[in-house]
Amino acid sequence: MHNHWKPFFSLVSQPQASGAAPTNYIAPLIHYGLLNTVGADAAKFIQGQSSCDIREVSLKKAQYGSFSNPKGRCFANFLISQSSADSFLLRIRDDISNTTQQTLAKYLAFFKAEQNPSEDYLCFGLKGDQAIQNLSQIFDEVPKQTLASSQQNNNHLICIDPENKRYECWVKNNDLETLWPILNKNIPLVDNIYWELDTVRLGLAELSSSTIDMFIPQMLNHQKTGAISFTKGCFTGQEIIARMQYKGKVKRRLYRVEFSSSAIISAGAELFIQNKAQAIGNVVNICPIVQNEVDEQHQFEALAVLTHDASGEQQLFLSDGSTVSISLLALPYSLDNVAS
Repeated sequence: MHNHWKPFFSLVSQPQASGAAPTNYIAPLIHYGLLNTVGADAAKFIQGQSSCDIREVSLKKAQYGSFSNPKGRCFANFLISQSSADSFLLRIRDDISNTTQQTLAKYLAFFKAEQNPSEDYLCFGLKGDQAIQNLSQIFDEVPKQTLASSQQNNNHLICIDPENKRYECWVKNNDLETLWPILNKNIPLVDNIYWELDTVRLGLAELSSSTIDMFIPQMLNHQKTGAISFTKGCFTGQEIIARMQYKGKVKRRLYRVEFSSSAIISAGAELFIQNKAQAIGNVVNICPIVQNEVDEQHQFEALAVLTHDASGEQQLFLSDGSTVSISLLALPYSLDNVAS
């Protein structure tokens, strides 16, 4: 457990970790961390590194984005929210927070800005009508459109999925004791795996330490989730990313799938077609959903980057030879205009 979560767990019992997700819930998003970027050049710095257009971010609008290396491969993706004219919070997978900061530090030296991991906030995911009622007791406005945001005393509220009433709330540690009874009123506290599963079902790929530098943004469907702008101008990796968009062909892309296997499958795992030496894809995010104790088969929902041909397979293989049954599941956005 990270130290900044200790005050929270001292207030509550352990969250529910099994069974079907309730209609309303609150989940501690312990798999996320925040990078705080502040200074006169904070926006300029992020604009020069990120795939998204920072000019579209405001106190009322958050944005998805990613950072890439000069070869166009993503080493991190994020959700960014503005705190003030010269201050931004980037929500990122906690296990790549430090490496992301270290990679960006070599560019940051040329700007009047600082970037540091922030332990001043705790991130929560909330879902359902009762959750909205609770949030309305804290925030003057509960946003109703995707990525619309609201702030109260520098606590951040972001609408992730209006159709399914999902919100992220970034709460200052100093406000936790006061706000927790309101946030948690009449809704169960559940494990963050339920939030991760809902994220998979939205088709929102999230890079972790097992998948950095593996994919260009288009492989992660960033052009479909609003995480990339092709009109913003230059950013690190932009030349290769733009060339792939307009002149190349993306041979792999993100699919939502269901896996069944006797093996435990992890993010980053390579996938193969039998008798083929070259991997045809990688798992990006994965959540267990069922374990059949009779035949020891595990079922998972996942986001995986696959070749178009491999997406039609019914059985794939892991690097150790374990078999994986696979079936495609629907994404909430169309891939019709994505090259394959």
